[in-house]
Amino acid sequence: MHTSKSVLLLLILAVICLGSLTAEAQSSVAGDWQGAFKVDGTKLRLVLHINSSPSGTLEATIDSLDQDSPGIPVDTITFDGTTLKLSVSQVKGSYEGKMNEDGTEISGIWIEGKRLNLKFRRLSESNRVLSPIPIGGDWKGKLDENGKQLELALHLNTTTYTRIEGSLNGLNQGFNGIQISKVSFNDNVLKFTVKSTHSSYIGTLSKDGNEIEGTWTQGQPFRLIFQRTVASERLQDPI
Repeated sequence: MHTSKSVLLLLILAVICLGSLTAEAQSSVAGDWQGAFKVDGTKLRLVLHINSSPSGTLEATIDSLDQDSPGIPVDTITFDGTTLKLSVSQVKGSYEGKMNEDGTEISGIWIEGKRLNLKFRRLSESNRVLSPIPIGGDWKGKLDENGKQLELALHLNTTTYTRIEGSLNGLNQGFNGIQISKVSFNDNVLKFTVKSTHSSYIGTLSKDGNEIEGTWTQGQPFRLIFQRTVASERLQDPI
């Protein structure tokens, strides 16, 4: 009886140790990885985000930077300590690669119709690729141009990964969907130009993210504050 209990205890300890080793192996691959391959001469950059739960379960998404496709779900992901396997049904793709000894690179083959060499390199905190800051949505403001009130609706689209797109509506002027260009958002400062009207805007986002205060320049500068618009207040959806 004593021997049976000892054997059972050893089996339990072995299972615990195996589970611990598995969780440790899974967590070693967690993080952000960037790689690239060429398709018909076009370079496509990918960022692979791998998250590990305390139990060792892995989840992942892929951002295709040059196709403006963030958050592509990885359906299945396994890692045994050396070999990483991915399955991505959305693009009918799969990947299998081996991690190097110092855990900084994973080299393998991406299959999506063709077999393509793909090496992922671990991204450090300093060079991690981030999504655009979420200023997307609808904004409205009033421009006082020599005593004339001009109501503007600004639409900013940040669902793309590498750029911010936008358009303007003149709510009391009868124009819709004027495209803005050279849009940037850095250090809480929004900048864009409107080629068709030879104008530009530069404004600072408030701490609560609900107001952009700045200057509209069209021949001369005008103060212009945009306020975030909720769906129930929306006067007219910008195109």
